[in-house]
Amino acid sequence: MPRIKGSKKRRSLSMSVKMKEYHRKKEKEEENVEARASSPRRPRHYPLPPPLYHLLPLVLSALLVSGLRLPVFQSHTYNRYQERIQIIAQRKYNKVNESVVKAVFEYYSKELDVAPDNDGILNIEVVFDATWMTRGHSSLIGVGAVIEAHTGFVLDGHAFSKYCNAFIYWDRKVKENKKLIAKYKNWKASHECQESSGKMEAAAATALWSRSLNKKLKYTVFVGDGDSSAYKAVCDLNNREGPYGKDCTVVKEYVNHVSKRVGKRLRTLKKKLTVPVQTKKGKTVMRSKIGGIGELSDRVIDKMAHYYGNTIRRHVGTGTTVEELKKTIFATFYHLTSTDTDPQHQDCPQGKGSWCFYNDAISNNKTPQSHNKMKVHLHNIAKDDLKHIEAIYKDLTEPNLLSRCMKGRTQNVNESFHSKMWKKSVKTKFHGLGTVKYAFHTAALEHNVGYESGSLFPEVIGGLPTVSGLADQEVARERASTKVSAVKTKRRKTEGGASTSGYAPGAF
Repeated sequence: MPRIKGSKKRRSLSMSVKMKEYHRKKEKEEENVEARASSPRRPRHYPLPPPLYHLLPLVLSALLVSGLRLPVFQSHTYNRYQERIQIIAQRKYNKVNESVVKAVFEYYSKELDVAPDNDGILNIEVVFDATWMTRGHSSLIGVGAVIEAHTGFVLDGHAFSKYCNAFIYWDRKVKENKKLIAKYKNWKASHECQESSGKMEAAAATALWSRSLNKKLKYTVFVGDGDSSAYKAVCDLNNREGPYGKDCTVVKEYVNHVSKRVGKRLRTLKKKLTVPVQTKKGKTVMRSKIGGIGELSDRVIDKMAHYYGNTIRRHVGTGTTVEELKKTIFATFYHLTSTDTDPQHQDCPQGKGSWCFYNDAISNNKTPQSHNKMKVHLHNIAKDDLKHIEAIYKDLTEPNLLSRCMKGRTQNVNESFHSKMWKKSVKTKFHGLGTVKYAFHTAALEHNVGYESGSLFPEVIGGLPTVSGLADQEVARERASTKVSAVKTKRRKTEGGASTSGYAPGAF
């Protein structure tokens, strides 16, 4: 039989100590509760997330309705309040946008010393980019936005959709009743919707540039994707005379997209230059002859694209000419293709501390290490194949292309705005065009003037009925429906009409 440590007296003593400690804690908790009850209460602040903060009246109304076991909102009632909130958001966006345009005018006059012309129209630089709800060219919803390049203010935006509930509704109605065709045509003529996925970005750009004069602005500098069709669509306006006549906008390439071209072109070349190779199992497959070790691996291609973009960014605002920039970009190419027998570091930076290990060692009177120890090196590629890579560098260092990148403009401000917008209209759930427009308006308000000043809470509170008013409306609606149903029941009983069966009470 196992032996139990400790006597019964010792175990009972420890139990009594635990009970005393338990009662002491309970008394202390009761004293704290009494002290808190007698002391004055402090106001508590509960932070609210943005969606609940904007829709607080509707949330409180829903809680009251559910607590009183009243009927919930009907669909048409919910849609009516939803449309009202969307209208409130659009009105506040338009009001704030007027002050934003005034701020842009002040910035250009004070900071850039640029004044409007005789007609009061100001030429400004803008960054344009479009965003889609889903990836690829099959997305149903998208938004294009114009942001001022210096201040970062969102000036205008255009939401487009390939999906429209209204078209589906009218299509069903016309099929049911052919007499509604004329009415449907009149509605379609005034309806704004439906863009194909491939033309969404170009359609948004043309819409934004076409109405820029309404704000007394001309978007004369276009910062956008190098491979985008939006710039061409803008220049093709007014019979290819541009949005403002013969003076077409000037495009400034987006540096990150230009550096991506290096990677794209090199990967295409890697797939193109293939040779038949026999596997261990005896099968013959086509493999790239420049994609092995010391050649164009995916890691090396990413590094080369990074070097290209970094070189441009490093010389932004330094007064470097286009030819000097071209020479610096080619220095990275010759550095990567150098060998011990044929070093090509004549264009690399000279002196101590140079990023070129070869010139740095020579300036310190040391023997340079072998080129084979370089982390990124193209020593295994034949000279004939290196000519194809050199041709790609020549195409991407043309003076016309590099001159567009000298200011180092990026679309980072657009990406920041897009993240704010899609937080309000999450991509994991499908939304209609009205909801996406609401997300754009609220995100633009938050982006331009901040969360507190851009909040819709004061306008929503003033534009919607109170919680008690909503409860009274629901009660009155329920009473009215009950009264109507009672009157109909009584009418059926009193005015039921004569029976045609020949039966009557007491008749033989």
